[in-house]
Amino acid sequence: MLESTASESYHIYHLSLGKNTIMTTEHTTYAQAFTQLEKISQQLSQQELIDIDQLLPLVDDAMSAYQFCQARITAVENLLTEKLKTIT
Repeated sequence: MLESTASESYHIYHLSLGKNTIMTTEHTTYAQAFTQLEKISQQLSQQELIDIDQLLPLVDDAMSAYQFCQARITAVENLLTEKLKTIT
């Protein structure tokens, strides 16, 4: 049976690159990870010139958030499938 990741802790790490600070996160909920993806998407789409020093950390954060969201979706799908089996 799949276990919820809600017991995982939420961490924020700061990476300083000159005058800019990048936050990387370890997600505990789907909503947190999805919100992080939205923020990164908005940040990248609103910049005419992307700061190359911030690009890799942003991509890393986005990949982490995406993987977390995908894992949660798969876990919920599996749990729903198991629950539906018990109904029929």
